[in-house]
Amino acid sequence: MRRTEFLITEVRKSTDTTDTAVIKDAEFIYYFNYAQKLIQNIIVKNNVKNDLLLFEETYDATASGQYTLPTNSFAKNSIMIVEAKTGVDTVNDGYRPVDRIDPSEASIRFGYYLLDNVLYLSGMNTNYNILSLRVRAFKRLPKMDKRWGRIQTVNAGVSIVLEPGYDSDINTIDDYITVVDKYGAQKRANVYIDSFSSGTLATTDALTGVTAGDYVCLGANSFKSSSIVLTANSLTSAI
Repeated sequence: MRRTEFLITEVRKSTDTTDTAVIKDAEFIYYFNYAQKLIQNIIVKNNVKNDLLLFEETYDATASGQYTLPTNSFAKNSIMIVEAKTGVDTVNDGYRPVDRIDPSEASIRFGYYLLDNVLYLSGMNTNYNILSLRVRAFKRLPKMDKRWGRIQTVNAGVSIVLEPGYDSDINTIDDYITVVDKYGAQKRANVYIDSFSSGTLATTDALTGVTAGDYVCLGANSFKSSSIVLTANSLTSAI
């Protein structure tokens, strides 16, 4: 998949918007992500079992019966199936489907319901000796972004220093960054930036796995290209 920078260049050429002072890269990226979201909505609506948009999360059973959904969930109610494990079994790894219920039924039925980003397992669940819970849900695709700068120095828990030549708009887009390697694979996501000054990103994050030569994308969960196959023509049409 081509990097976002290359796609921006192609769209600029095909729409005669090569003047970067008139339309900045950030504006193109905004519309790219808008198009990606529209395409994802269509996929979810028409093909709910598409593996590209599904993720699986397993939780150890809790006494409270409360399980916080991952931050990359497509929507708060985007659950495909919830399964509970009550013992060792070779059939479906011992998991059995759990019915979705209305919160008003919580005291009388075994099932699950959602409030905000929390899944509640309710009713008679304490009588079933539940060991773990498995949730399959639709995920929100990573933000499509470009490489805004290359990392020169990593000071764990203190800062990231960028090489000269970084995009000067880097501090105007988002408080969070994602670090990717030269191939675009995520190395560290959800890194909060406390401040930016002269190429230095101040952060208390441990920066585990981040090394010099990696790249900075903006946003808590970003990727150097789209997770859906996009072309300049389709994006121009969507814009």
